[in-house]
Amino acid sequence: MPSARQIAANRRNSSKSTGPRSASGRRTSARNALRHGLAIDIATDASKHDEIESLTKALSNRLDKISEYAREAAKAEFDLLRIRKIRRSSRHFISQRKLLQLDTPN
Repeated sequence: MPSARQIAANRRNSSKSTGPRSASGRRTSARNALRHGLAIDIATDASKHDEIESLTKALSNRLDKISEYAREAAKAEFDLLRIRKIRRSSRHFISQRKLLQLDTPN
C-alpha cells in the first residue's frame, strides 16, 4: 500500500506528464501505436478490404455459404500474417544488432 508521501509524489509527477500540447504533437502521438502495424484493426483497413472479401469468399465456398465465421477467419489470417512479418523483421533486427556488438572491440 503506498504511503501518503508516495501518493503526493505521484500526483506531482503526473501533473508534469500531460502529453503533447500542440496540434502537430497530438497528431504525431496519435499514430505512435500504429507505427508497427499491429495495432491497426484489420477490419477497418481499407487497403485490405478486397483481400479480406476474396479470402472470405474462398472460405465460404468450402462451407457452401458466406458466413460471418468465414469473414472472421479471413481477418484472423491477415492478422496472423502481420504478426509473422513483425516477428521476422524483429528477429532480423536482433541478429543484426548482435552482429554489430560482436564487431565492436571492447
